[in-house]
Amino acid sequence: GQTGSGKTFSMSGPEDYVGANKHDVLVDSHKIPESIKSICRDIVTEQELYQGLIPRTIKEIFRAIKLIKKKNPSTKVSVEATYVEIYNEKVFDLLRPSSNVTVRQHPKFGFYADEVFSAKCDSVQEMMKVFVMGTFNKKVSSTAMNSESSRSHTLLSIAVKQTFTSITGETTIQGKLTLVDLAGSERLKQTGVRDHEETSNINKSLFALSNCIQRLGTGRDHVPFRDSNLTKLLMESLGATAKSLLICCMSPSSRYIDESVNTLMFASKAANIEKQNVVNLTPHELEVQQLKDIIEKLQETNLQEKNELEKKVSKCQTQITILRNLLTENGIQIPEMDMEDIKETTQEEIKEVAKQVETDQNQVATNEQNQESTPQKLSKGFAKPLS
Repeated sequence: GQTGSGKTFSMSGPEDYVGANKHDVLVDSHKIPESIKSICRDIVTEQELYQGLIPRTIKEIFRAIKLIKKKNPSTKVSVEATYVEIYNEKVFDLLRPSSNVTVRQHPKFGFYADEVFSAKCDSVQEMMKVFVMGTFNKKVSSTAMNSESSRSHTLLSIAVKQTFTSITGETTIQGKLTLVDLAGSERLKQTGVRDHEETSNINKSLFALSNCIQRLGTGRDHVPFRDSNLTKLLMESLGATAKSLLICCMSPSSRYIDESVNTLMFASKAANIEKQNVVNLTPHELEVQQLKDIIEKLQETNLQEKNELEKKVSKCQTQITILRNLLTENGIQIPEMDMEDIKETTQEEIKEVAKQVETDQNQVATNEQNQESTPQKLSKGFAKPLS
C-alpha cells in the first residue's frame, strides 16, 4: 500500500507500543473511537482491540503451545525469533544494529540472512521485548504524508520447533512464520522527501516484489527473486509451499486514487497465485515418516482384525456350548477336545495350504515364461521379427 495508508499500524498497532525504555508495551486507548468501543466492549478489552497483527500472532502462538503442553506434558517446544530490516537494499539486524548482515544462498534451503542474532523466547513477554526493541531500532522519519513513516522493510521471523514422543519413537517437527511490514510506495512530489536514493530503493524493491508476484500468478517458470534483497528473503514465503497472507492498505482520500488502484491491481495479482501447501521434509525424513505411517496403519489394522477374530471365536465358543448342551440333553455324549491340539492341527493345515498356493504360483509363472519365449523361437528363422 501507499505510504501513510496504515500498513505499520495494521502490523504493529499504535505508535505508543515503543516506550521510552524500549521494554514498555503501551496502548494509547483514548484514540479508539467511542462507537467502536461500544460495539466491541463485550468481546475484547480496549487494549486487545487496538493491537496489531504481530502482537496478536505472538499471543496466539504461545496460547497454542500452552494447549499442546497441557495435552502432552512431555512435549518440548522451543521458539526463536530474528528481526531484520532492508534499508537502501542493505540488510540490517534490528536486534544488533551495529552488525553487518549478508544475504547468502544455500543450495538446499535458498536465500537467508547470514549472521543474524536469534533470540530464544519462552513467553509472550520475552517475544514482545524482542519485537519492541527491534521496532525501536528501525529506520523511521517524518514526511509530508506521514509523521512516522517507515523507511525500510522489516521481517520478523518466528521459528517453532516441537519434539514429542509417539508410538514410533521421538519425532521433531518445525515451522517458520515471517511477519513482514513493507515500506509504502512513494511519489517525491507528495511526500517531500529530500533523500531521493531512499525513495528510489523503496520503490525499486516494491516493483521487484510486484514483478515476482505477477510471474507467480501467471505460472511462468522463471521468477526474478534475485532482483532485490526483499524478494530474496521472501522467496521461501512466496514461491515455495508456504501459506501466504497479504494485507493491502489504501488511503480513503480521493487525492490518492491512482495509488489505491495500483494497490488493488497488486492484490489481484497476488490472488492469482496457486500454491500447494505441503510439509517440507528431507528425503530421509520423508522416508522415515512414510515408514512410521505404514507401521501405524498396520498396527491399527492388526488391532481391528484381532478384535474381530476374538469376537468370532467368542461367538463360536458360545454356539459350541449351546450345541453341546442340546446334544447332552438328548443323550448324546461328545468327547472333550484339547484346544491346543486344535490349534496345532489348524496351523499344520494352514502351512499345507500355503505350500500348495506357492506351488501353484510357481507353475503359473513357469507357464507364462514358456508362452513369452515361444514367439522368439519362431522368429529366429526370419530376417524381421514377427509382429
